[in-house]
Amino acid sequence: MCAFQFEIKNCSYENDYVCYEDILHQNKFFPIYTIGRGSHVGSLSVTADIGYELLYLLQIGRYTSIGSDVHIVMKPASDYKCPSQTLRLNINQQKNTFCTKQNRQVIIMNDCCIESNVIISEGATIGNGALVTCGSVVTEDVPDYAIVAGNPAKVIGWRFTNEEIEVFNFIQWWNWSSEKIAKKSNLLCSNTDSFLRLCAPAAVKEIQALEPIDINSVLKKNNGEEKIYLLIPDFEQDYSVWQNVIDAFAKSYSDTNYELLIYVCEDENTELRLAELQDVFSHYEDYNCYINLHVGMVEDMRSLISQVNAYITTRSKENITYMDIAKLFGVEIVSGVGLPIFDEFEAENMIHCNETDMQTHTDAYADKSVFENAMVQISDRINQILTDQYIMNCTVNNLKYEIGGLTTVECPKIEPFNDTIEKIINEKKSICRFGDGEFDMIAKRYRQQFQTVNEKLAQRLKEVLTSNDDRILIAIADNYGDLSNYNNQGKAEIRTYLKEEIRNEHYALLDMNRTYCNTYLTRPYAMWADNMTDAPQKRFESLKRIWDKQKLLIIEGEQTRMGIGNDLFNNAQDIQRILAPAENAFDKYDELLEFTLHCDKDRLVLISLGMTATVLAYDLAKSGFHALDIGHIDMEYEWMNRGTGGRTQVEGKYNNEVAGGNIVAEFSDSVYESQIIARIV
Repeated sequence: MCAFQFEIKNCSYENDYVCYEDILHQNKFFPIYTIGRGSHVGSLSVTADIGYELLYLLQIGRYTSIGSDVHIVMKPASDYKCPSQTLRLNINQQKNTFCTKQNRQVIIMNDCCIESNVIISEGATIGNGALVTCGSVVTEDVPDYAIVAGNPAKVIGWRFTNEEIEVFNFIQWWNWSSEKIAKKSNLLCSNTDSFLRLCAPAAVKEIQALEPIDINSVLKKNNGEEKIYLLIPDFEQDYSVWQNVIDAFAKSYSDTNYELLIYVCEDENTELRLAELQDVFSHYEDYNCYINLHVGMVEDMRSLISQVNAYITTRSKENITYMDIAKLFGVEIVSGVGLPIFDEFEAENMIHCNETDMQTHTDAYADKSVFENAMVQISDRINQILTDQYIMNCTVNNLKYEIGGLTTVECPKIEPFNDTIEKIINEKKSICRFGDGEFDMIAKRYRQQFQTVNEKLAQRLKEVLTSNDDRILIAIADNYGDLSNYNNQGKAEIRTYLKEEIRNEHYALLDMNRTYCNTYLTRPYAMWADNMTDAPQKRFESLKRIWDKQKLLIIEGEQTRMGIGNDLFNNAQDIQRILAPAENAFDKYDELLEFTLHCDKDRLVLISLGMTATVLAYDLAKSGFHALDIGHIDMEYEWMNRGTGGRTQVEGKYNNEVAGGNIVAEFSDSVYESQIIARIV
């Protein structure tokens, strides 16, 4: 092992640049750093231990500024959790015997600002637009547009909102041509709103217009999930990594349905490159693994990278650009420079070994659950990667609506949360709510386990949606435009549901000149970005004003039990209940309506019966009742009280939104039983 140091002082780069040096004195030149055009370095020093088997690399993106006295230390430190803290450091004698994954790259992405006296440790990736403040010590990855400080550096703020960050990463202005950046330099130095308003629509259209190329993925015959890794070989490097990647893939993913897709750019060196590959492939003829070649000239790499599940980094100067594209489409990024390359090595072999081999392993460890858990975890991980890629595609398609005032697309008008509450309290307005379940029922599309498709219910829902009774508020979900109020889970659910064809269905039913109420009025917790603050509690306190000192008539499913086990309705004067079927309540609709019409009209009626509640609230309001389709409000209150930040099963209550929520334990409560005036089940 030998030590190596280099410095970069007061340099600016007009073009993408690679610095090569014969660091191992073998008359072979290694790219000790790459740096993108438009970047500037005050003074930067790098210290590394260079081994024959593991070489290091610093990569800096475009339009990044690095201050003075910045130090990058690429020396593997001892790991106190490893059985031996020092033996793993002898990389010459113990190749590939590391206790933890070693990433040998430091990557500083585009538009970053690294202030003076910063130290960056090996393996760290600093995301696009990040700001590392003076004197920070970076020991782990820095998210896009984060502001970090301290030792070790921690996130202390963000340059922009989550939505603005998403849009910046779609635009990727640093990948524009130099001419385009010069032409738009004034815009780049202006305020954020102006930049996004003028540049975002074109970026979204450009992505939507991409034509996926035909990669001719190989037919899989093994067991298990399919996954495609993309390798773009760094043929031009004297110390390339592509051979190591192929070796690791063959040994890690033999007998699986994983595929290594190798892209070879067609040029004057194509025949030579193919011969090199064929020579390497010959060493793995006995391995049952899928390796595929795509030879051609891909004009826009987004057309290729968007179709794979994972991109493998290399030492090429285009690597940061390819990482950018992978991030854009939610494609996993795997370091081809670190060792081991594939984390899944042992677990994947567990999944695909035969029963005899499995028994041998389990006998040796005397704990079969370890292997079973590993199989479940890896399967879940593969499924999550595929899900994430689908969600990212939905995000791209929905972005033009989310950026609100930055585009001219039309979205329904929805009034603020508190305006609706005031109308309900002061003007005694009733409310009928429409969400994805109601719209899908109108379209006769089955989604909800608690209500099968019903032609009459579909017709009634359409009647309610298009009604104009001044006594009744019609509410729809506030999810057609800006989603900045919602957390990542909420956004993902909205984006994956509200595809263009679904949006068009809704728009055909809605009056774009009308102002609707927000159906999320009764969902104050789970999907909100601020749900781990006191904001949900404040929203509930505002809602509780609706039934303060009121006599209530609650119409609910027989296992819903609103307000039982919590204090949601403790401020009401008294409560009566009518129980309906937990599932397919519309089958009993006529009986429910008939019985309720004979009840006291002075009672405030709260209905929790899914899409049946929408129609029932409408019919009762037309008959002079003050009726509210109250939805999942009790379940949201339970979730908030648990403080989990999301949905979870609540013992003793029916919940159609979590796995197993339809299996409800036996329940006994004398107060609850005394409130029931009818069971129509």
